Amino acid sequence: ESGGQADFEELVKFHHNLGHLLHFGSNAHLRDHVIIDVHWLLKVVSLLFCPEPKDRQAKKLRRQYDMLTEDGILLESLAIQRWTQHGKKTRMYTATEEQRNFLFNICEHFALFYDTRSRMV
Repeated sequence: ESGGQADFEELVKFHHNLGHLLHFGSNAHLRDHVIIDVHWLLKVVSLLFCPEPKDRQAKKLRRQYDMLTEDGILLESLAIQRWTQHGKKTRMYTATEEQRNFLFNICEHFALFYDTRSRMV
């Protein structure tokens, strides 16, 4: 490692320990990411566990919410819908595939849920 890389990693670790940012250097899926807005992460993860929106018209979404609340099964499509809907309202989050994969990995890291097949959580 170069001196600059080591200094950077030490600085990130220091601020992680203070709670100013999040970095999970020991996780292969997360080590290349630094979360500088912890509240943003809490918000997008909480979207998966908060009550469903009032406009629950589509039968497909109703079944997915029922699976989540009754069986504890969160389908990827529901997670994507919640994150995309939030992104449109706030213009903060666009739910690209890379961002979704990162969020799924964060949730798996904290054992909020786990992947039971290819991206069905």
